[in-house]
Amino acid sequence: MGRARAVGLGVVAVTLLVTGCGSTSAGPGQVGSPSRTGSTSQVAGPSTVAADPSGIEPGSTIRDYVRDLDAQDAAAAESLLAPQHVRTLLGRPDGWLTTSVTITDLSLGTPVTRDGHGTLADGYAQAVFVPARLTLTRTTPGSAPAGHLTWGFLLARNSMVSRWIIVDDGPA
Repeated sequence: MGRARAVGLGVVAVTLLVTGCGSTSAGPGQVGSPSRTGSTSQVAGPSTVAADPSGIEPGSTIRDYVRDLDAQDAAAAESLLAPQHVRTLLGRPDGWLTTSVTITDLSLGTPVTRDGHGTLADGYAQAVFVPARLTLTRTTPGSAPAGHLTWGFLLARNSMVSRWIIVDDGPA
């Protein structure tokens, strides 16, 4: 009887993990709403991100990145980026890691699952695009855009319990 109960509880736990705990607290197309198929895989175009049982959401990485940039803590900001994106940003004389910027009025859209193939997210198990609006102020000269911007962040990770990292960003 004890073994059967343990197996039954294991099946329930796996079912809850796979279905995202059946969360319907968010409306259609919002983070937390299950896709029509109950899957986050991309079959015929982008879909919203299904409930994440790890509690780790892409927006937390973006908000932490902006906080670190505003604090001019380049090392902390770099820790939230994929290594190839750090190299790209450090190679730009007017990049956010090589000039002093302040970002305000950050507004993040709904994360959308992407197929990372052919992008900088290629090779990662999961990828999402997060649209954003922000106000960028430069405190040191730079030629990249400033002011009110429509931006986008491409994030990726290799497992449901890994933190999302930013693999690319730019005007959307």
